[in-house]
Amino acid sequence: MIKIKLNIFFTILLFSGIINFIIAQSNHLKFTHLFSEHGLSQNTVHSILQDSRGFMWFATEDGLDRYDGYNFKIYKNNPQDNSSISDNFIWTIYEDRDSVLWVGTNNGGLCKYDVYLDSFISFKNDPADSNSLIFNNVRAIVEDSFGNLWIGTEEGLDKYNKREGIFTHYKYNPNNSHSISNNVVLALYEDKDGVLWIGSDRGLDKYDRANDRFISYSRINKKFENNIVLSIVQDNKQKLWIGTINSFIMINLSTNNIKKFIMDSLENKNGNINRINAIIEDDEKMLWAGSGEGLYKYEKQKNSFIRINPDISNADILLNNNILSLFKDNSGIIWIGTAEDGLLKLSREVLQIKHYKHDPSNKESLNQNTVRSIFQEKNETLWVGTLGGGLNRLKKDGENFFVYKNNVKNKFSINDNSISAIIKDKLGFLWVGTWSGGVNKSISPIDTKQLNEIKFINFKKSYSAINSGGSNIIQSIYEDTNGQIWIGTGIGLDVYDKQNNKFIKFIYNPNNPHSLSNNMVQSCLIEDDFGNLWIGTWNGLNKLSNSYRKNVLKLKNQDVKFEIIKANLQNKFSLSDDRVISVYKDNEGNLWFGTYGGGVNKLSVNKLNSETPKFKRYNIEDGLNSNIIYCIQGDNNGNIWMSSDNGLSMLIPNDNTVRNYDTNDGLESNQFFWGASFKGNNGKLFFGGTKGFYVLNPNQIRTNRHIPKIVITDFQIFNKPLKINNNGLPLTQSIITSDEIKLNSAQNVFSIEFASLDFVSPQKNLYTYMMEGFDKEWIYSGNRRFVTYTNLDPGTYLFKVRGSNNDGIWNNEGKTLKIIISPPIWKTWWFIAFATILIGGLVASIIYLRIRNLFRIERIKTKIAADLHDNIGSSLTGISILSEVISKKIKTDDDDVKYSLKTISKNSRKLIDDLSDIVWLVNPKRESLYDLILRLRDTYAELLTYTSISFKSENIKALEKVILTMEYRQNIFLIFKEAINNSITHSNCHEIILDASIKGKRLEMTIKDNGTGFDIEKIKKGNGLDNMKRRARDIGGDLQLIRADDGGTIIKFVGDIL
Repeated sequence: MIKIKLNIFFTILLFSGIINFIIAQSNHLKFTHLFSEHGLSQNTVHSILQDSRGFMWFATEDGLDRYDGYNFKIYKNNPQDNSSISDNFIWTIYEDRDSVLWVGTNNGGLCKYDVYLDSFISFKNDPADSNSLIFNNVRAIVEDSFGNLWIGTEEGLDKYNKREGIFTHYKYNPNNSHSISNNVVLALYEDKDGVLWIGSDRGLDKYDRANDRFISYSRINKKFENNIVLSIVQDNKQKLWIGTINSFIMINLSTNNIKKFIMDSLENKNGNINRINAIIEDDEKMLWAGSGEGLYKYEKQKNSFIRINPDISNADILLNNNILSLFKDNSGIIWIGTAEDGLLKLSREVLQIKHYKHDPSNKESLNQNTVRSIFQEKNETLWVGTLGGGLNRLKKDGENFFVYKNNVKNKFSINDNSISAIIKDKLGFLWVGTWSGGVNKSISPIDTKQLNEIKFINFKKSYSAINSGGSNIIQSIYEDTNGQIWIGTGIGLDVYDKQNNKFIKFIYNPNNPHSLSNNMVQSCLIEDDFGNLWIGTWNGLNKLSNSYRKNVLKLKNQDVKFEIIKANLQNKFSLSDDRVISVYKDNEGNLWFGTYGGGVNKLSVNKLNSETPKFKRYNIEDGLNSNIIYCIQGDNNGNIWMSSDNGLSMLIPNDNTVRNYDTNDGLESNQFFWGASFKGNNGKLFFGGTKGFYVLNPNQIRTNRHIPKIVITDFQIFNKPLKINNNGLPLTQSIITSDEIKLNSAQNVFSIEFASLDFVSPQKNLYTYMMEGFDKEWIYSGNRRFVTYTNLDPGTYLFKVRGSNNDGIWNNEGKTLKIIISPPIWKTWWFIAFATILIGGLVASIIYLRIRNLFRIERIKTKIAADLHDNIGSSLTGISILSEVISKKIKTDDDDVKYSLKTISKNSRKLIDDLSDIVWLVNPKRESLYDLILRLRDTYAELLTYTSISFKSENIKALEKVILTMEYRQNIFLIFKEAINNSITHSNCHEIILDASIKGKRLEMTIKDNGTGFDIEKIKKGNGLDNMKRRARDIGGDLQLIRADDGGTIIKFVGDIL
């Protein structure tokens, strides 16, 4: 009954189409081969996946491989490590909606990858546990819309509830028509409507979720019966494509129609060519199928499959190869896994180019691969000059060439087979320059109806020194706006005198500063918008003004003046190199000069007539692939194209960005040749090199718009990779998932490796990085993807990295890693606090002891002062008084006795005064400068009164806080005591002024009298003055004796307070 209902539900149109065996050349498809020599663990790849972080994963028969575009990281089973992958033979890989990677193995069950710990959790069959995995050979994995994981094994189908950790088993039951058709489940797929499809060894099943049962297409239609299903995919038109062991079946889910495709009817039922192992749909909605013997592409218009033959040197890779897996990554690349031949990476060529080269099997192909010159006429007739192969003309069929070569028996043939320059002048004559045979010119204008019969006249014989010539090496030929033909040669510049049929030569003359700067004229001749002719040589750029150019045939050779422009290393606006070998004039009239070593130089149209022209330079540092610029052309979009030894560069002047193209983008060789370029009338660009020439349509350039994800792939300390949760190492989880890493002070030399996960041309991915907190600005590292930092100070840093794809599309968000470097123990806050407290305590203790000691000294000094005053002072006073009393009471006429008693009294008085000074010095309560001045004043107060001398000292109260050491006070006191004594005794003054001031730690102290003064020249130096100066020096000061303007004397002391 169910079968009848299903037959009513499905209107099945079965069409067994037999596809003719068609092999299509893979024009504009680029294949890149990766195998074990590149790091792949094993060359049989069963499954391919790109995870949510952007890494590529490959399931091989000897390990699981993760690829970042540069390196493979291989995961293998380690019997001693339960967290390693359970088996090395991997069948399938799948990532669920939670970004968890699941791995199906051959004999190790199901593995769940823990990206944080970079380890695996294994799920295996346990016969004693009915909730365990049904079988350890896992062939297919898929997650349904409800979050259940379905696992296809060779012993049945499992549904795994991730939340509860329970496996539900489904097995074939011959007594149940709604069981799965077979236990060997090889393919699982959920379509856009949430329907689960199961491919097994007995065909296709559809899961009826509502009734938890299966509907077998094998039972519905005998064409599915016993047909092993290997792959399932749904296209954008809701069609379900099923790859089987012997055919390709399409089910239209909208109409329920079925169509069957057979790749090769000559193959038997189980032939490899009809075995469809893998199916994908690319970004252009194109369906691809991997068969047992090659790659197929579905042609919608023809409703058929075409076999792809890769146009690569090892073309047999896909001719007789078993393709096991296909995958399309985020950038549109198709990854192809093969049996025993590794991986193939298939992408559309960036450059949509037509390549012409010599084909030994085709006599009408380009007859020599080294192309030196290219010229296309307005009628699109293309002329190609080769080195050794003669002059080639592309026929109207656009594929084959007609060749003009030297024929010694034909005097009208070209005289040399190395063609270095080609032009057709305004009158229709064809000019052909050769490498060693001079110039050839067609005898008559070119007739398109008689192109095969062109006759040339050769100028070699007349092109001699006698005829103002001298070199048969022709570098370039150019026709100016007046129809004059200019020729660059190996020995100077020539212009053709048509009227007299001769050449006028201009060469370098060391005695003439206005002669040509060098005789080696390169492929650089052009007229600017002002009529000036520019000539590039091997030693400078030459400019011939419009007036000289137009009248060159009327002037004497020596009257023609060239303006020479040369490079100046000190001037960034000068020409970058003197070897100027190529030139181009853009649509705005700007000139672009290519050099041999200095990149390209732009001379703006408004600077063409400047006395000191300013150039804008572009070189490798600006993104060019080489500083040797062989040829320059511009496209209709204003972009500047340059050929070099390293491929092609396209400069976009609007934003000064550069895109480089090489063998990774469709070129067969990166080696180009100077002079070999041309811009055609239709905007196509021609570039020649050592592998033929390329025709490029700039409007068909494929730009990679994919914004790559940026990851940090490695972190090393002292060049040693970190292991997760290893003793003493800071990595607590995989560096890929880490947002922060903590280092100690001894781990401040580290390296960081990063990757931009775009796989079109990883070697062209670019990077810029910055260590915030250390680097002041972003550092552009080109394609270098690692950086090392040494001896960073403790602190918190943010390492930021940005990356681009091969076309300069940047991920500006990038990746950020917080790096915390802990200070050494002696720089931690708690250590500093403890040390501060400890040192503070020590300092406080020292200060306390010092102060206590000072107080003790002061008490001693006070006691000494008191004892001296009370004991010795009183004793001396008693002696003085007693001697005077005796002197008065004694009655003697003995003069000696009287004199002795008088001397005793006098000396006692002096000792009393000296002792008073000592007591004052020792007394700690008299340590200020203010006390010192008072002491001086008090010492001479009585004497000054008797002599009627006035003593002044102003503002001394401010000096109370100026404390002096005892030694300092003693020397100052004695200096100025002597000075006052001298003023009183010798100056006959009636006024003495003592003044003191403090400036910082500087003391200035002067004493001035208004006496008779002295004669400095006649002054007699006595012990008093010498002692005063010595005392000043002892305390680090200086004493000056000055004669005042009013006749008095000034003694000035200057010195630092101690």
